[in-house]
Amino acid sequence: VIDIGNSPGTSAQYEQAKAAVDFAAKELERNRQLLDQHVVTRDQVAQSEKSFSAAQSDLNRMLGEGADQVAQNVRAAFDGIITDITAKPGDRLQAGTVTANIGSRDKLVVALGIEPEDVAKIQPGTHVHLTSPQNADIVIDAKISQLSSMVNPATRLVDGLVEIAPGSSSSLILGMTLRGVFSIPAAQGSVVPQAALMQDDEGTYVYTVEDGVAHRLAVSPVLETEAEAVLKEPLAAGAQVVVTGNAALEDGMKVRTAAVKENAE
Repeated sequence: VIDIGNSPGTSAQYEQAKAAVDFAAKELERNRQLLDQHVVTRDQVAQSEKSFSAAQSDLNRMLGEGADQVAQNVRAAFDGIITDITAKPGDRLQAGTVTANIGSRDKLVVALGIEPEDVAKIQPGTHVHLTSPQNADIVIDAKISQLSSMVNPATRLVDGLVEIAPGSSSSLILGMTLRGVFSIPAAQGSVVPQAALMQDDEGTYVYTVEDGVAHRLAVSPVLETEAEAVLKEPLAAGAQVVVTGNAALEDGMKVRTAAVKENAE
């Protein structure tokens, strides 16, 4: 609850506005009577009507701003968490000034920082498992609701927002740190070492070896880790994939293999 009262200056202006309306009303009534007696002109009566209208408009404006109320109690529309108070005791506030920001517990949002290389694996709707490093009892399953399309310059991570269901927000404290683990659907395909992947203007590719000859094969990784990559394209069982010296290869070049590794599918 915030108590708001009129400043002495506002109260004085309100009293002056009321007095101006009373004076203008009496002056208008007097001039109308004098007009009936042919003492004043119609122009003088019209001027009195204009003065009364201006005084009344000024009073109505002050009434709309609450100048007639000695004190007001402003209450928040809902229970929540005060995130910021922008007014101090004794401040003179203009109409429409925000005095406090309040966050609803029913609409808490967790902001996650995601490594840029992992963003391609995540999209709105992806499940995320949230835990607290400080409190093992806090375990929340939710979904990513928004995913930024740019890197945050302050963190060098991509921002992702997770909306917390009302039933799961009671144990959370504003500003606390949470850790998120995303559940990414399993990918099926041929698995090759990460070192086998090559890239140029034409796209991603690998070299396979058949009968001592290197063959360039365009591929589309669907899932990557630091050690391995899952390819959309199926490779034949036992296919030889070049992992060392592939930067110097060209399609059709003869090669000599030092070792052979089978690819799992």
